[in-house]
Amino acid sequence: LDMGKIHGDQGALIYGSVTSINCLTVVLFTPLITKLFRKKSDLERIENGIFLVLAGYGLFVLCKGFIPAYYLVMTIFTWGEIFVTISMDSYITQRIPSSHTGRIISLSNILQGFATGSYQMGIGFLYDHDGSTFTWIVIILTGLISLVLINFIRLRDRKKYAGIYERRHAAD
Repeated sequence: LDMGKIHGDQGALIYGSVTSINCLTVVLFTPLITKLFRKKSDLERIENGIFLVLAGYGLFVLCKGFIPAYYLVMTIFTWGEIFVTISMDSYITQRIPSSHTGRIISLSNILQGFATGSYQMGIGFLYDHDGSTFTWIVIILTGLISLVLINFIRLRDRKKYAGIYERRHAAD
């Protein structure tokens, strides 16, 4: 929405070229990130991912209007998406019985899709009614809350699933 507002008719073209970086980044960096961060816990990788997504959003806000920066922003944002994507299902499957894995993952994906869609609709509504600045504040605050919550989960997770962490360190 901001690109259309800032760059007019060229906004869609710019957005399309910037999102092509997303594809390239996923293909090039997923194996590298997976290998380099394999010793980190799933929650640490998820936390890294949330931080990178937030950094991407923050940089976008700071660099609005400067087209070359959009490519860096998309790369950082995509790194964050990779961290979260490679870690989320792994985190869930290690904590539930294998007899329930498919059902829980399916339910998790459905709920995540519903939550994401609802959030995006809400963000679109905010953007239309309250403008770009307020909407970006809400997005960044939501990300910060997510970081706080993931740290809370990580602390509880280490206590509840200590065996998973012990096996991970024994394998190192």
